[in-house]
Amino acid sequence: MAGQVRKVEEKGVFSAEQVASLVRVAKGEWKGLIIGRYYTGARIGDLSNLKWDAVDLERKAILLVQGKTKRPLEVPIHPEFERWLNQTPTVMDLREKLRGGMARVLLPLCSAPD
Repeated sequence: MAGQVRKVEEKGVFSAEQVASLVRVAKGEWKGLIIGRYYTGARIGDLSNLKWDAVDLERKAILLVQGKTKRPLEVPIHPEFERWLNQTPTVMDLREKLRGGMARVLLPLCSAPD
């Protein structure tokens, strides 16, 4: 109807219990995406396109360039996310490749195609 305003439902946030339930059933990169999203507050798109060269495990920080605003933001790596990063089967291979200058996507199965 013309002139009628549609009410938009407010988005809720997941509770810690809901996130824990998701993490328990998630596998591989999806688990990393859920943990990373919860502990960084990053948008899903920003996190799914995050490259390994933006992750500094020694400093325990991630440099995110926000897709919506294009602004860089340094975010600390929470111990739970760090634990997942260090358990990722390819982390050692990727660290070696990064030394050679490769900037691989952290979560390739979750990322948008180029």
